[in-house]
Amino acid sequence: MMIFSSKFHVVVLPKCDFLLLGGDLFHENKPTRNTLYRTMEMFERFCYGERGINFEVVSSQETNFKQEVNFQDPFRSISLPVFSIHGNHDDPASDGCRVPLSAMDLLRASHVMNYFGCQMETDNIVVNPVLFRKGGIKVAVYGLGHIRDERLNRMWQNRKVRFLRPREEDGRDEFLNIFVVHQNRDYGRGKGNCVHESMIPEWMDVVIWGHEHECCINPTESITGSFLISQPGSSVAISLVEGEAVRKHVAILRVKKGEDGGPVHKMDIIPLKQVRPFVIEEVSLGEGCAINIRSNDPHVFDLFLLI
Repeated sequence: MMIFSSKFHVVVLPKCDFLLLGGDLFHENKPTRNTLYRTMEMFERFCYGERGINFEVVSSQETNFKQEVNFQDPFRSISLPVFSIHGNHDDPASDGCRVPLSAMDLLRASHVMNYFGCQMETDNIVVNPVLFRKGGIKVAVYGLGHIRDERLNRMWQNRKVRFLRPREEDGRDEFLNIFVVHQNRDYGRGKGNCVHESMIPEWMDVVIWGHEHECCINPTESITGSFLISQPGSSVAISLVEGEAVRKHVAILRVKKGEDGGPVHKMDIIPLKQVRPFVIEEVSLGEGCAINIRSNDPHVFDLFLLI
């Protein structure tokens, strides 16, 4: 039903309903005019066309996006809608304005994409879902753009993070629930410096975890055993760490109605073929090294340059 990724690289495949991004579309919080221009040009090139949109957003668009979704604009012909949260690289900043703004707000205001998941309250987080309907299939996407990890963890612990669900009379149990988040995972960073899987509501079905660069896109079961987690990772290598050297992927999430009337989903993994190569190797300078290096040698830096 959709493709998702994060960080720069966009892959457009036919017959997908929409593109879902997990944050960090930009690497810099204040991208240059040239970067913004090229980004908007790419959106127009790959996301505009005559192919009709055969799904609808049934939640409050003013609440979700501060405006109507771009494919309902009568003056634009959108064939592939893009929905995205912000990451830590493109998060909102006040910049002297009364309301914090992000580069994502510029893309939203220009109607080339649909930006959601931004929280304006500093002491109370309410995550409103974007509700999609296509025939008898219903999907609820919960987006939470990046918030400083320590503050978000503290708010979660103090029960100041709430997720709103559809009412039972609106078919709450008929929705596939997807949570898109851009935060640290619990990889030994400290108890208060990440989002723990146990914090996420158990009624979620799929979690799309942005921010972490390593591509672990194949869905794995959470520690609670109640939902699946897919970590798309960065689509290009931008850090000198081992996790960046693995193959980069995006995915298509297919959703259909099951025999019991509830949603059934399947994820197809798509390898990226045009990513710049990145190889990392470990070199041991211990025993067997042809050059005898001493830590107190004043020319040790020259030796490393030679190697």
